[in-house]
Amino acid sequence: IYNFSYYGLYSPIILFSYLLPFVPMAVYIQAVSIIGMWISIILFYRFMRSKYTPETALLLSVVFMCASPLIFHGHRHIMFVNYMPFLILALGAVDSYFEKNKKSGLILWTLMIILCSYFFSVSAIIVIAVYGVYRWIQLNESFSVKKFMKDGLAFAGRLFTAVLLSGILILPTAAVLLRGRDSGNVKVGLSSFIPCVRLDFIGFSTYAMGLSCFTLFSFVAAAISKDRGRRFLGIVFALITVCPVFVYILNGTLYFDAKALIPFIPLAVLLMGEAYKELCESKKPLLAACFLTLAAFAVGAMFFDGRKSTMKFMLIDLAVLTVCMIIFFVKRKKALLWIAMTAVQCFSMITFNLNDKLVPMEKLEYENSDSFRIMTDIIAKDEDMVRSSTSVNKADTVNMIYDMDFYSPYLYSSVHHKGYNSFYFNDIRNENEFRNSALTSRSSNILFDIFMGNKYLITDSENVQTGYEPVFRQNGLYLYKNKYAMPIGRSSSKLISVSEYERLNFAQRTEALVNCIVVDDESIGGKFSSSVEPYGDIVLPNSDKLSKVDGGYRIQSEESFDITLPLDGNISADKLLVIEFIVDNKTGRRDDVRISINDINNTLTNPSWKYYNNNTLFDYVLTTGGDEYLKELNIRFGKGDYTISDIKAYIMDYPKTACTADKLEIDKEQTKGDVIAGTINCSEDGYFELTVPYDSGFEITVDGSEQEYECVDKTFIGFPIKQGEHEIKIKYTAPLFYEGVIMSAAGLAVCLIMLIFDIREKRKTTEK
Repeated sequence: IYNFSYYGLYSPIILFSYLLPFVPMAVYIQAVSIIGMWISIILFYRFMRSKYTPETALLLSVVFMCASPLIFHGHRHIMFVNYMPFLILALGAVDSYFEKNKKSGLILWTLMIILCSYFFSVSAIIVIAVYGVYRWIQLNESFSVKKFMKDGLAFAGRLFTAVLLSGILILPTAAVLLRGRDSGNVKVGLSSFIPCVRLDFIGFSTYAMGLSCFTLFSFVAAAISKDRGRRFLGIVFALITVCPVFVYILNGTLYFDAKALIPFIPLAVLLMGEAYKELCESKKPLLAACFLTLAAFAVGAMFFDGRKSTMKFMLIDLAVLTVCMIIFFVKRKKALLWIAMTAVQCFSMITFNLNDKLVPMEKLEYENSDSFRIMTDIIAKDEDMVRSSTSVNKADTVNMIYDMDFYSPYLYSSVHHKGYNSFYFNDIRNENEFRNSALTSRSSNILFDIFMGNKYLITDSENVQTGYEPVFRQNGLYLYKNKYAMPIGRSSSKLISVSEYERLNFAQRTEALVNCIVVDDESIGGKFSSSVEPYGDIVLPNSDKLSKVDGGYRIQSEESFDITLPLDGNISADKLLVIEFIVDNKTGRRDDVRISINDINNTLTNPSWKYYNNNTLFDYVLTTGGDEYLKELNIRFGKGDYTISDIKAYIMDYPKTACTADKLEIDKEQTKGDVIAGTINCSEDGYFELTVPYDSGFEITVDGSEQEYECVDKTFIGFPIKQGEHEIKIKYTAPLFYEGVIMSAAGLAVCLIMLIFDIREKRKTTEK
């Protein structure tokens, strides 16, 4: 579960849904996202009202509301913004901490931020710390290193207490994060760290702070201000805007993504309030000179930045701001500043939100329809513990769990098991039709289905792979069952070594995985007897869009196009056709590449895309789909300029006998939570394999005795097993889970100690 905790496993917003089991989760998420944004805006007005007049507080609240990422990610990436109410409450708690010596709020709201959003909590805690320094400077007329260190350590202690309390989340999540987070694809050279004004960090973008040119003006005005606290805050934002290294660090050294700056929006708007207030109260020509200098600087930065959407809106905003400021210095009308601060920002916010493609209600209702429930009820009645999947809107439904007996081999998580992800794409050779390789959605690869025990399939199509038989149909949905699916846990005496496995070509390897168990022991097994045979050359016809080059073909087209290739009649229902070729999109326009064969889709992303999917080998496993023979290939080439080369095609036997491996009879009563238990009758000495990814944290017993386990089939849990009947119990404990519990308990102890000291201090004050 800690592979998903990154998104807010213990979020109080999500935990509250358990009190409302009658509310569908799809409805609940929409409701709390909308309510959360309302609350954020109201809380921000309250926060600003404690510092400014009602008029100014209202203006700044409109600016805050119109920051591009807030409402946008309320319906797109909720973890980007769902912590915002708690962040604003934490900033208010900083005021209470310094002004009223109230400490509990600072700890509580910081804890809530961490529980809501693991990634953004880092930036949020830095925002709280920066605001804490700002308030300390404001409240202390003179700077004393000793006092600053003393007060700073006390303040940091409260933040650290919140971190301690969240240990049950932080440590186990960190354990999987260190092992399961893919590195960024952005090439990080020394030139990337050169200081420059980065308008894409603060300007009109849904993946940045999304604020206006007036923000830049407020940063400069703050940096030269005589107010020490404001000057400190201005310098902090100047460094963030000019020095990319800070954004790089906030992104965990993965890439330079301005989304990590979203938590800084409240403080940026606070500085805008200070600049607005100064403009309204002062007639100093210095402000005009500062603005004009900034305007010239900003124009140059826009062209250097080069982001089209940001540059377009910022140029318009700069023009509006310039006109409004010039007239304001003459007429002194506040309304001009309101226009300068909100007009273009509000327009850009509306534009970004209108351009976001929302999920149609009928689609949402379809994915959550009663027909799905009926089919999953049928699956739940299967005597065995089996895996199931759905190909209906598979990118949307990949993580949907319809009931407690719905197990799936597919998932999407940024923090995934690297070994399983590598097995999914590189060993069993599933196609990858999506731009993000962290998305392991329902594959059309029948070999993978058989290997993983993917017995049931819910689909809206009548054309499925050979081996699936219809079970139920309702409202355009079909439930199919694959009678050849292997058991989730099984034993086999058919073994080959890793070196033998690596000697095979790619088609033979996939066949070996389904028919044998690959073990890291050179003394085990002999040569693998494969049914794989070369199919022959696949020749594509030349055209104005497709031409032959050395080793392959070059595609140059402004639109997608189709070709049909007839096949020899020797690919029958008991055979599979496996095709692989190399794709290169670095020589042409470097766009995404999409190629489908018989409705099996593969995608290679633009090489500069930060989530580059590295899918340079396009694989296709084709069956007859219920027909007597596979007669033709219907190939669709996506638009672009790219090459394909080293085309290989093989025929292999459909693995109908793979399911005859000795089966672990899983006891559904004992198999709950973190435990899988059952019995197996091994016909021969061999290896036991459970198709759960190998990791630390498993405790396995065979007939009551502890059993050492190892990695088999490149990815999964396995161990030697003797002939005969055995009881097997497998228990999992997340790495660092107990350490996380201890850490949270330590946090509670610290809170208790703080409470005792606070009570004593109050008694002493009362006695005096």
